[in-house]
Amino acid sequence: MSYIDTDVLIAYIDSDDALYNDAIELLSKISGDKYVSDLTIVKLYSVFSRTMNLSDIEINALVKYTLRKPVCRE
Repeated sequence: MSYIDTDVLIAYIDSDDALYNDAIELLSKISGDKYVSDLTIVKLYSVFSRTMNLSDIEINALVKYTLRKPVCRE
């Protein structure tokens, strides 16, 4: 079981992020279940609401997408 931090999740869904490839590599190497804390979810909402001009519904959808996006394995 591994806990995943906010920064890794954000880098993982943003292909323009400088750490995108590192996040993909890290998440693909973790075996077993991956978890996020309630604080991580709150931080995702905070980051997305501060950095993007989206409605509450869109932010909610983006957070859900971020948490459910499958990790691709090569």
